[in-house]
Amino acid sequence: MIRKKLILLLVILFGMGILLSTKLFLPHQTNPTVSTAPINNHGNPIQTLVSQFPQQSQPAAVTQSLGANTFAVKADGTGDYATIQACADAATPGATCMVFAGTYPEVVITKKDGTPGNPITFIAHQGDEVSMQGFYIKNSYIKIHGFDINGLSIDRAQALGMKYQGEVTVLNGISYCEISGNTIRDTVANVGAISFLGKDGVAENGPQHCIIQNNTITNTAYYMVIIHGVYNLIDGNKISHSGGYDAIRMFGAHNTVSNNYFNHIDETAGVGEHTDIIQGFDDTGEDAYDITFDHNFMYDNQAQMGQINNDRPSTKVH
Repeated sequence: MIRKKLILLLVILFGMGILLSTKLFLPHQTNPTVSTAPINNHGNPIQTLVSQFPQQSQPAAVTQSLGANTFAVKADGTGDYATIQACADAATPGATCMVFAGTYPEVVITKKDGTPGNPITFIAHQGDEVSMQGFYIKNSYIKIHGFDINGLSIDRAQALGMKYQGEVTVLNGISYCEISGNTIRDTVANVGAISFLGKDGVAENGPQHCIIQNNTITNTAYYMVIIHGVYNLIDGNKISHSGGYDAIRMFGAHNTVSNNYFNHIDETAGVGEHTDIIQGFDDTGEDAYDITFDHNFMYDNQAQMGQINNDRPSTKVH
């Protein structure tokens, strides 16, 4: 019997911008609304291009009001809590941990689930620069917004099980998380930006119905975004300078990658066999299928746009 192996090899991008509306694997989801604003002046500096690229607005559910269930986190001890972790430990459904300006040398581990309509929210106070090292999301209905995430050490990553994962890691089995409006940058070797964990090679065991939106992800030393799970959305992010690693490694099913801006996803000598904007595999026990790759903008990359390897009869490539 001839082994079926379908490999989708798309164009290599060298110094050109392409606006794509490409669907891989029989998409079942409804596409997000996409702005039709023109993108022009491709020869301009990156900053100009980024300002022209259509951006989504701040998610409506993220607010800055100081309500009764909002707790102030201030590094100088003048708030309700001096650390983000202390607020996370105490937070119950509907609580907001509002973090004020400062550097918080901590990786926050969530402790409780939110509920539908009452998520637990971690948000940087509007206008403040809030620097911290990462989040390990182990619960459902969690929102993270507005942080400058950097500085996770390899020793700390190893101790938390985040090595070969990301500065923001989402545990398998959780649902309805939102990671929006953050800067995730400057990772150490073998640590990426965002990682959704899988389990036992079953797509439905990974995170579900989570959103990665409007983040700036840059200068990583491992795969930038790793996605397991189903019905997740990666939308409106600025993803750049991958250090020779793939921008997105995709597993699972029914996931959407839309409206993102990819820049300087480049080949680097000694890092892997090649670099892709998006890559999926057939040799890990969890194939990527039914993926929508829609209205993404790529400029000045020295990488293959995509490669999806799959040999399972149930997988369809369109």
